[in-house]
Amino acid sequence: MPIILLRPALAGGPPSPTITTTSLPGGSVGALYHQMILVTSGTAPYVFSISAGALPSGLSLNAASGEISGTPLIAGGASFTVLVTDALAQTDDQGFSLTIAAAVVVVGEIVLLRHRSLRAVARHAQRGRR
Repeated sequence: MPIILLRPALAGGPPSPTITTTSLPGGSVGALYHQMILVTSGTAPYVFSISAGALPSGLSLNAASGEISGTPLIAGGASFTVLVTDALAQTDDQGFSLTIAAAVVVVGEIVLLRHRSLRAVARHAQRGRR
């Protein structure tokens, strides 16, 4: 009777890329924004793209580095999905939400007071003008 040797099947090749960035910090209208989408495993080079949704107006995704950067133009929220493809055409994707806050404009010096105190200051100022 012949002896048959069985070899275990080889694993399916190199591991797929994995996006490890799970959330993005918010930004502000008119303020420079930059954040990296980080990847582990897979085979470099990687190509990054937006596969669903859209980045906030004024921001873009660098296809080679995975950096989201720019100057947001409009306040509001955006939901989008980043897709990474490695050199072996293996992919991973991750959904994100990004909130852009309205610009804050400060003119001169601002002092914040409690509502009651503000009325008292206003009354005092009016008395001084008489």
